[in-house]
Amino acid sequence: MKKLSKIIESIWSDIQDRSAGDAIRKEDDVNLLDPQGFVEYLQKLYKNVDTEYYIFKDLNDIITVPTFETGLGTKTTWFVEYDCNKKAVYAWEPFLNKDNELFDKLLDDYKLTFISRNSTVYYLVEPKKGKSSNKFFIEIIDYILENASVSCKRILVKNDKVTESIWSDIQDRSAGDIVRKENEIDHLDKEDFCHYLKENYKMLHTTYDIIVDKEDDGVCVNIYKFPGRERYSYLILKDFSRKKSVELTDLYNKHMRDLLFGTYKVTINSKDNYIIESYDGREITNTFYIEVLDFLLKNADHTHNPCVKKIGDIKESIWSDIQDRSTGETVRKEDEFSSICEFIKDHYFVGFVGMDDIEYKDDYIHIPIYKVVGLNAFSSVEIHRDNITFASIDPNKYNSQTLRKFVTSIKDDINQLFDKIKDTYSPEISTFDGIDHWIDFEIKPKDGKITPKFCEEVIDFILNNTTDDNNKILKILEKTHNCLNT
Repeated sequence: MKKLSKIIESIWSDIQDRSAGDAIRKEDDVNLLDPQGFVEYLQKLYKNVDTEYYIFKDLNDIITVPTFETGLGTKTTWFVEYDCNKKAVYAWEPFLNKDNELFDKLLDDYKLTFISRNSTVYYLVEPKKGKSSNKFFIEIIDYILENASVSCKRILVKNDKVTESIWSDIQDRSAGDIVRKENEIDHLDKEDFCHYLKENYKMLHTTYDIIVDKEDDGVCVNIYKFPGRERYSYLILKDFSRKKSVELTDLYNKHMRDLLFGTYKVTINSKDNYIIESYDGREITNTFYIEVLDFLLKNADHTHNPCVKKIGDIKESIWSDIQDRSTGETVRKEDEFSSICEFIKDHYFVGFVGMDDIEYKDDYIHIPIYKVVGLNAFSSVEIHRDNITFASIDPNKYNSQTLRKFVTSIKDDINQLFDKIKDTYSPEISTFDGIDHWIDFEIKPKDGKITPKFCEEVIDFILNNTTDDNNKILKILEKTHNCLNT
């Protein structure tokens, strides 16, 4: 047995050596990386091939790594996940149950616990001795890649080694020592440019990420969400190996279209997407793409809810908020919005099995209110930090011949509701074009402050003024009894 003094001397010597840079253990460095640094390390350590999925980290610091694909036509992709904050490793239960040999090996070598997360079943994978860590997650990825025997397509490949320059770059960037210069951006290939975007922009909706788009040989950013429906717009920088082009998939009102066409040279292709160029004939580069991205984010109106925000803007907002709070001048909007989320959870629920449930996103709540019988059309309320929007099918502009009889039967009921909303709240109104015509009301309180009480007032107003004829409109939102109004 070693004397305690010798152990302490050895530890102290190791600390001195490592402080001097003489003994740096890569295992410890991996474990000390923050979530962003660790996901960047994984993206260099592994490469995804022949798949639309890539290693990514969401806003909750959960890293997802796709490993295999099964099936023909409609494919199923199998993932392993790592919660950086909880230091927890998860493997999909259905995948392990398909591969009994892999499951038995894992059961012999590790501790497995069956759990359910976000309506998905997993096995929590832990070491039999010690604790989970960044390094342990890498161990599990390698173990699954080496031991999987299920008949499926491997879509994750490990690089032979992470080069010293890559490792050094990750360390320096984690410490804030590297900022890429603007004139260096244009030389980045699509993979490195994707990393650059992730360093400088933050996704506001955890479901989506900035990705390399292999089909279009470029990068793709989910930029807007439109109110009332799960419909999004994407800004794509295409054709890295040829002549680059910038393409936007959707805009939803005349104001935004006029703004875009007035600022840039825009043409519409066969897919009805917007091809964006500069009027002065500048070359389409990575820098030009960032210019367009920033322009679209800066000028978004209330119908174009941004899915991404520039990190510099976030830091400026946080710093301003810290200053204001230090002088007692403000209460964080995050705290106020959190109280609204808790209130909605306590007071409302979707009472029909199979219908979309209330969704709680990072910066808004999506609440389905009713379904139009005979149509795949749902009206909904979205609660944002600064306003409430109500979106519904607009029967006055619905032009589908085959479904017109359904629209005719509900036209008076919906128009009566619209008139009452106009009289009560004097909302801003936007009408959406497309196959299904929609109308969107932006509702704001007179004092400008969104509170749980105001949210309840608006939701109850819509519910109480919607027809009770379930053969026309089926109310799918219900209210509990412990409410502010009772």
